[in-house]
Amino acid sequence: MYKHKLMKNQLILNPRRLMRLVGNNLNFSPKSIGLVLLFGIGINLGAAWMSSMDSTPDPEFYLIWFGLSLFITGFLFSSFAFNNMSTDAGRQFYLSLPASNLEKVLSKYLLTAIAFPLLALVMFTIIATLSNLFFFQPKMIQIDGFDPFGTITWLLIKIYLVLHGIYLLGSVVYSKLAIIKISLATFVFAGSIAGLTFLFIGSIFGFDFQDGPPFEPTQSFKDFLEFRVWPTIQFLFWAVLPVLSAVLVFLKLKEKEL
Repeated sequence: MYKHKLMKNQLILNPRRLMRLVGNNLNFSPKSIGLVLLFGIGINLGAAWMSSMDSTPDPEFYLIWFGLSLFITGFLFSSFAFNNMSTDAGRQFYLSLPASNLEKVLSKYLLTAIAFPLLALVMFTIIATLSNLFFFQPKMIQIDGFDPFGTITWLLIKIYLVLHGIYLLGSVVYSKLAIIKISLATFVFAGSIAGLTFLFIGSIFGFDFQDGPPFEPTQSFKDFLEFRVWPTIQFLFWAVLPVLSAVLVFLKLKEKEL
């Protein structure tokens, strides 16, 4: 009875209390915020300036740098989401806050999954405008403009939304160097799956691809890969992975209380 009541209390969602948690998480000093913004703007403008030194820069420069800025900065930010639990005193204080675990987890997701990508989108739009004005247009360099509502832009954001939950989980599991540890763990896991897939395909078609596979797969097998395997992989990535990571963050946070 007590465990049931405790679990029910952990799932309570009070919007006012949730917004208060978000406000507490945003309680950074103006100096810190200013330094971070200036550093981010400086790095991107510096990259644009260096690219403008080339007479034929990559036309997709903005998309490449937006992706790098979004992923590197966002994953770093997510890996520090529960950084206040890295010490015993900080963990005890955070876990004793008058809020449910659901509210604590959602407050972090609101910041990392909604506020950060929108801020990155706005900031990079400003950076791209300044880069065009000061670096590319004066030299008459043709380069693809940055479209904040473009298909590729939002594909990058969707990929970030899926993967950032892994780093949120790492920020709860690892008390220090979360971004390094979770990146290595993800790389090893993904590499293992890729390796097993290669071995599986090689055992069927052979490993010598210089002259093509030893036999041509049937149309039914191609249809199976295209209409069964590939949609399943997409469903696991776009739907199962973010939900699974969110559930694991909640359960791991609950475990910290025990």
